[in-house]
Amino acid sequence: MREYPFASTAEGAARYKYEGDEFRDDFSVRYIDSKENQEAGTRLGAWYQDDRILNWEAFTVTIGD
Repeated sequence: MREYPFASTAEGAARYKYEGDEFRDDFSVRYIDSKENQEAGTRLGAWYQDDRILNWEAFTVTIGD
């Protein structure tokens, strides 16, 4: 799964909750198998916890080889 910004961040699909209804439809959608989606959510949550990423805390994702 590739999703950026992550939907769980204020800059992802949840952006409208923090910045207003003009961003309510500001995302794209693609079907993801439910098992894969649950696994991705579990791993993302573990990463947030392991790296102690808090609500509204800025972070950078570096994608490399």
